Amino acid sequence: MNNTIPVIKLISEGNVRANTVSKKSLEYKALKSNIAKIGIQTPITYRVNDKGENVIINGHQRVQIAKDLKLIEIPAFESNGQVDDITKQVSTNMFTVPMSHLDASFAIDHLVEQGAITTRKALSSHFGKSIAWVDTALALCNIHFLIKDFLAKKKVDMTLMSPMLKEISKSSMSQQILAVDKLGVKSAEYNDFVEFLDDYSWNNTTNDNLEEFLTDLASNLESDETKWKYICDVIGEDTFRACEEKADMVPVYDNVLFEEFAKDQFCDNEEFLQEVFLSETAIGQYLDDCPVLNDDNRNSISFDFANKVSTLKSNIKKETSVPFSNIIIQAWNGDVFNSKLYVTIVKTAITKEDKDDEYYEEKAEEKDPDQLKYNKVNKWAKPFVCDYVRANVDTNARDKDNNRIVLNWLIHDLGIGLVIDKPYPTEVFKNHPIATSKTDEELLTNMTKHWFDKHWTNANFSTIGKLLNALKLDLPYIIVENAFIEETDIRKEYFKAFSKDELAVMTKNSLPKTKAEAVDNAASKTYKSIPRKELLFTNKGSGSDSIRQY
Repeated sequence: MNNTIPVIKLISEGNVRANTVSKKSLEYKALKSNIAKIGIQTPITYRVNDKGENVIINGHQRVQIAKDLKLIEIPAFESNGQVDDITKQVSTNMFTVPMSHLDASFAIDHLVEQGAITTRKALSSHFGKSIAWVDTALALCNIHFLIKDFLAKKKVDMTLMSPMLKEISKSSMSQQILAVDKLGVKSAEYNDFVEFLDDYSWNNTTNDNLEEFLTDLASNLESDETKWKYICDVIGEDTFRACEEKADMVPVYDNVLFEEFAKDQFCDNEEFLQEVFLSETAIGQYLDDCPVLNDDNRNSISFDFANKVSTLKSNIKKETSVPFSNIIIQAWNGDVFNSKLYVTIVKTAITKEDKDDEYYEEKAEEKDPDQLKYNKVNKWAKPFVCDYVRANVDTNARDKDNNRIVLNWLIHDLGIGLVIDKPYPTEVFKNHPIATSKTDEELLTNMTKHWFDKHWTNANFSTIGKLLNALKLDLPYIIVENAFIEETDIRKEYFKAFSKDELAVMTKNSLPKTKAEAVDNAASKTYKSIPRKELLFTNKGSGSDSIRQY
């Protein structure tokens, strides 16, 4: 029976994922954000036990998110028995009627949630299908939710996509979310994903675009054995796994049958790897406060984190043909697997007594000490501003003279040349404002929203601030300040932009042993405003200053 049920009337008697699902994981945050916007689309499954209590079978994470969002009721499907009726029915039908891989994945999730199936071999025997067929269905149990929705709604032939889906499903959901984002998917909305696929390649069919996208995604997620061996040799497997656990970067799978792949996966987040190699190696500790600068146009010196500091200095001396005391290490490229240093040679050897002379005073004036922070703090601020804009900007809002505020902003502040024309063939014309609008007024209203959705991220934070001010909404700094003050984890991400020494001064604390300790200490304090807030929303960083670039 499919209905809604009060959240407070649901209890848990154990969940195979109870000890692995984390509120800090990207998977959890993405699902929570999606549910906050559009609600819970997939009902949970529960049964009534002997005491008359409603016991969750499938959907522990959705229930937790419902509690976090203070939802009163949740869509629910009532079942009963040790293996519920719907799973029995789906499992039995696999022997007698044609069934899609997606239907089978639904049954597999139920069987695993209840502990009825714990191995792939048992799964194949249970369904009476070929291993290849079952593997494709199983892969769908651990696929990014946007991809799974697309496969279901477009009724895509799974046979063609099977090799890519199997490869992608080996990675945890958090890894998939990161990889999908790197390929350019910037929204968790299904319609935005469809539009993204439309423009993904030069092909004219959605299936071709999807196949190309899945191939690229599978390639990006493919485990690199050489890199993992290097991590184990330099950091040590146990130490690296401990760092992953501390940073909440342990792979989390939607289905326990995928956990066998965890041993071959490692967190390849660039900032995480930088932090581990800086804190857990001798060279890393030597370079701890050295800024990251990736500049292929500069001369660089390669180095290996596996070496001793003395070896590093010796190699720099050989490469430059000058004493090490004549070298200033300016930055490194941030790549732990192909590490490079950017150095400057000075004429006069550097001694402790010379560090306050005119040369260094001139250099300090020439170089902005915060140069490498502007992009980092803006990147941190972006999601809060973007979420606020998407949730609060009314594209049909009018001023006191009945002028369209957003349309005026697009033309005069953002400088967009707006033309009402027929969309390109790759777009879905039937959903375009030209096709759906019945009057000129309605067309202008719908086109304003269309133009805004398409162009607003080309603005910088200052220009966005003008729009929010005209709409009498919170300005960007107020938006991020509220988020900063409210949550410790959000403060942690902000403080990662600063060095260990800067954090020690900022918090008036004795110098911590590692940057991670300094970040934790800074984030644990209470704040009325954001420290070093003058770094936010400037256009002093490298590259374009549009929100899109962050």
